[in-house]
Amino acid sequence: MKRTLRNGLCLILAILCLFCCFACVKEPEGPDDSTDPTIQQTEQTPTITLAASTLQLPEESAFILSFFEADEKLGGIKSARPTSANAYLNDLILDQVQLQINSLAPSDSKAAALDVLAVYQVESTYSFEFLAYYDLSDGSRKVAPFFVSTDFTSGTILTLGNRIRLSNFENGNANEYVPAYLAEHFAGQYQADLIPAITADQRDGFYVSAGGATLVYPAGSIGNTDRLSVYIGDAAISQYRRTGTTPTEAPADLSGGDYQPAGENEKVVAMTFDDGPGGASTARLLDYLEQNNIKATFFINARNVANLENSASDQALLQRMVSLNCEVGNHSYSHPYFSKISVSDRIYQVEHNAELIEAACGVYPNLFRAPGGIFMKNQAYADDYFFIDWTVDGGSGTEDWRCKNDGDGGVHVANAYLNYIGPGSIVLMHDIYENSVSAAIIIMSNLKAQGYRFVTVSELLDLKNKVPDGTIYTSQTTSRNYMSYEQG
Repeated sequence: MKRTLRNGLCLILAILCLFCCFACVKEPEGPDDSTDPTIQQTEQTPTITLAASTLQLPEESAFILSFFEADEKLGGIKSARPTSANAYLNDLILDQVQLQINSLAPSDSKAAALDVLAVYQVESTYSFEFLAYYDLSDGSRKVAPFFVSTDFTSGTILTLGNRIRLSNFENGNANEYVPAYLAEHFAGQYQADLIPAITADQRDGFYVSAGGATLVYPAGSIGNTDRLSVYIGDAAISQYRRTGTTPTEAPADLSGGDYQPAGENEKVVAMTFDDGPGGASTARLLDYLEQNNIKATFFINARNVANLENSASDQALLQRMVSLNCEVGNHSYSHPYFSKISVSDRIYQVEHNAELIEAACGVYPNLFRAPGGIFMKNQAYADDYFFIDWTVDGGSGTEDWRCKNDGDGGVHVANAYLNYIGPGSIVLMHDIYENSVSAAIIIMSNLKAQGYRFVTVSELLDLKNKVPDGTIYTSQTTSRNYMSYEQG
């Protein structure tokens, strides 16, 4: 009997143990790793190894590569990015990188890493080829390439427009040249209608090459192709360029062969006039210059003259300036303060104004004076224009534009200016005001009697023997460099 009871109890216990085992299988206490979506995604998106870790920078490079496991400035992602001794340029590069990462991001994705694939150096220019990694919501990963090009000497971010000057191509761009080039060299391998338009402010698809730039089209971006590189340089420009002088060349000889650079100790002065031409007042000034064989430099605002593009009389004034051996410069299209507009708007203000000036008088200006004298650090055209400031503008309260309604025939303004003018001065006035022109005539008559010779800005600074480098000239002997530009 006892044995039977013992056997029965054992059987019951065995059944209870078996039941508990089944219960544990049906209701697990923790998650099953084999079905954890987080772990599955981790297996599909392995850790990123940065190619930059094995990248060799050019010898004596101005940059180093900095590595971050969690880059706070890029939202905590793993990154490699270039840095240099120029903190401001570092910030500009970082701004461009952030802009590209955001603009290239696929929908429903999160940036995962930034890599540097290549560095291209031509003299002081450095172009960095980046690769942005994105993790998508479905667990897959996407990569997107882009470029950022810089000029270390001028401390600027370069655009395609200031490398190859797209306005030198017919119709103002290279959108005819590139398809023709691809048709010749890669016949049948691309779709012409998929080639994106090339713009002057393009930054994400080119790197600097000697004498030009190389456009890069990633694999598959324009049809069934591998990565394509299209070089645009001097040879291409010579076939497609427009007539006229480009800012990257030596200054145009506007003097009809009468270019006479100023001597170091010579009694010379450069009279400059902004915001015109101003119709009758400018015509009166040109009459005086012609009668007295005096040269001057005019900084033009195309829109300020009732739209130079549509004004035959204003175009004729520019043509007369050139015929009188005077010089024309660029003062922006509509005179905004550059500290208050975007980089792309600054480029438009300069380039559009230059094209209208060239169309009016046949000369592409290579002098630039910023409205209000507000030059910006990240001007994309620092390698294209000579930057011209001034020495004398009349002094506080007696600037000619402040006294445009004096009604005294310019006497008060002229006396104020004459107190400040000396050998090598760059004098700032405005030919759009009658009182200013009257004052200018008094000033020039007085200086002529003192034995001064009147020269253009190019003659004063002998710009024919210089190249644009971001220097801002304030007189024959004084200047400041790009590090003194206003921020922005």
